[in-house]
Amino acid sequence: MMVRRATIEQVGLMDEAYFMYSEELDWCRRIKDAGWRVVYLPDAEIVHYEGKSSEQAVTLRHINFQRAKLRYFRKYHGQLVCVVLRLFLLLGYGAQILLEGAKGLIGHKRALRRQRISSYWQVLKSGLRPAGY
Repeated sequence: MMVRRATIEQVGLMDEAYFMYSEELDWCRRIKDAGWRVVYLPDAEIVHYEGKSSEQAVTLRHINFQRAKLRYFRKYHGQLVCVVLRLFLLLGYGAQILLEGAKGLIGHKRALRRQRISSYWQVLKSGLRPAGY
């Protein structure tokens, strides 16, 4: 079986408006939309030091991950779906603040709870606007 390879002219370069998250998902989507297949190569090895590029900035990791997700959904599913997803994500962070606050009130790892509440509050204040828009 011969495997055809997609060319950059057919698929385009990776979308640079993504920041660290979802760019590969977008690229695979465009490869498939161009009529090509995305295949799994079980012998390939990639060493990924998870979180090394963002481990010092937990809040920014949350913001950038969600903004990239929103960019992808806006790009492929439209603005309405993106708005609904954005509201759902923001409500989720609001619920996490309430949960962390309740845990802090009963005295469970208060320093951790304060740190998480601060981080989630910064996510809410960011508004989670889709990356690149």
